[in-house]
Amino acid sequence: MKAIIERLGLLEGEATLDEVPNTGNAPFVISHEDLLGCRVVFYFGCMLGWLRDMYAFSIALARRKIKVDLTPIPDNLLMTQPPHDDKLGKAAILHYTWGALMYTIDVSPSCIFQLKNSD
Repeated sequence: MKAIIERLGLLEGEATLDEVPNTGNAPFVISHEDLLGCRVVFYFGCMLGWLRDMYAFSIALARRKIKVDLTPIPDNLLMTQPPHDDKLGKAAILHYTWGALMYTIDVSPSCIFQLKNSD
């Protein structure tokens, strides 16, 4: 991915690859002014097809020098991502796009995290 970002010149000298956060447009708190500052970079980044939102938004954050708090679980106050994170910790919300099915020991579904049902 780094090679593609460099080849397409998406950072345009405004940021380095090391400044691109390991996040996408996952839920986090951002000021209205900072969000507006990201919109043009985000829009042009969306032309990358399947990369459109996650990488485009991260690149926009880096170019605008917006720092993202990526405090790990259990100390992250905003979000946890089951099944990747094995505990809720201090998080206020669950990330829902993993599409995880959690089973009890007798293999019956106990918890379902899905964006939409495939039935």
